[in-house]
Amino acid sequence: MLWIVCCRLGKYAAVLGGWLLLLSRGVGADLSDSQQNMLVGVLTEKFTLRWTELSTNELGALRRKADAYLEDLKKYHLPGGLVASVRFANTNRSEVVSYEGLEDSALQTGFLLTALVYRFAVTREPKNLQDITNVLNGVESLVRASGRPGYVAGFVGRAEDPTYAHFYKDFGGNDPSRAGIGKWAFPGTNQTGSTVWLGNTTREQYAALNLGLGTTFDLVRDARIRERVTTLITLILSRLIADRWLIDDGQGNRTFVTTLLATALLRTGVSVNSREYLSLYEDSVRKLNDQFRPGEIPNPAVARYGDYRGGAMSFANVSCLARLERMNKVRGLGFQELCTLLWRDAATHLNPWCAAAYVSVFNSNTDPIARATLQGVLTQYPPPPRWAVPERTFATNELLYVMANEALWSRYALPLAFQTPAPFQWIHSPFRIPGKAEPLVAHPGLDLILPFWIGRESGVIPGEDELPRAAFQPRKPVRLQSGPTNRVVMPPGR
Repeated sequence: MLWIVCCRLGKYAAVLGGWLLLLSRGVGADLSDSQQNMLVGVLTEKFTLRWTELSTNELGALRRKADAYLEDLKKYHLPGGLVASVRFANTNRSEVVSYEGLEDSALQTGFLLTALVYRFAVTREPKNLQDITNVLNGVESLVRASGRPGYVAGFVGRAEDPTYAHFYKDFGGNDPSRAGIGKWAFPGTNQTGSTVWLGNTTREQYAALNLGLGTTFDLVRDARIRERVTTLITLILSRLIADRWLIDDGQGNRTFVTTLLATALLRTGVSVNSREYLSLYEDSVRKLNDQFRPGEIPNPAVARYGDYRGGAMSFANVSCLARLERMNKVRGLGFQELCTLLWRDAATHLNPWCAAAYVSVFNSNTDPIARATLQGVLTQYPPPPRWAVPERTFATNELLYVMANEALWSRYALPLAFQTPAPFQWIHSPFRIPGKAEPLVAHPGLDLILPFWIGRESGVIPGEDELPRAAFQPRKPVRLQSGPTNRVVMPPGR
């Protein structure tokens, strides 16, 4: 059972007033009063369906910030084509102490690949193809690092690299039998010498990499890149099929693949090799249909007061299915409905990744909450570097608390400025009470880059050369309540 604890002030109305004041301080001084009011209304689930569009100058500033983060990421956060947070010796970033956040490196690398592909789809700049190729080099190292081709390692790097050794020596806990290497870290070899790769890979990392590979094959027509994607997804699927749909690192760590993830992986497989994977995909769709009753939110859903990762990454699987499914229009509409149900459940979180995944599956989108989330929250996002310290703090008597799962949570989602920065912000619950800050750790900024370029490709974030509208209001009201809908069944056949 959940209950609200009003701290220090005694009256709910007084605490709510303090909370609204907190929100108004946190949503961002760079926004107009009407824009701030819209975001506060979304967070408190009391809002009008009207969003004032960003001006040409604001759109230009947002584009420059996204480009600055991408250049910063390529300069500091991409060892071996894989994404990493970095601990520096000082704030001028002249000396690297260690890599951090590598437990989510494969996930972020998949998201970077996705972002680069969407950027290419918008700009058509040839140099983007080289960036995509560099990241595919990193993905290939992950897929081959373990000696079991197709198993996706969490990260792989040179064993003698001291900045990497800081991380892998304790990954998974200390292993007394192997000095200097953690329980989930394992020695390997490649053409350039000894390596260490990280095992116990999660389903979320597979989902992000599959999204990146599927999006690349879908939107990039370069023959060499598509051939590489075909090889990579074939290796991954062959390994999973051989391992009976277990993510098995060969070192005793196994995780089962959910039906939703398996269906998304096989949908990418159908794109690269229909003859090989079509029947397996259609069997998986049948199983998926059996799991969801009409109007039911895909599992895992986005949990406010608990583990947020699984639900946030359900968006990756469902959006991949909805975007790639072109063989059967009715089935494609069914996947779109699942994505819409997920979005209705998470819309009041002001989560740009969820908003971007939602709008990516529709040719046009008129949801004002998605527009407000992508335009408004990304405008608030600070310029690089993204240090692991919240921009703002709050007093405890400004919060409404909820007790759930033996922990305290914020009753409403916290604005970005009050959240503790993370390697990828949007897979962490915005309802969690901020934790320890790491002043000298910098994160790569994919939290901005990925939703920005998906938003641009979908048209929800206009180009800086487009004339903005004074305000955006949908033709029909947007319903956020999750509940029964006229479900579109996803038939297995053509």
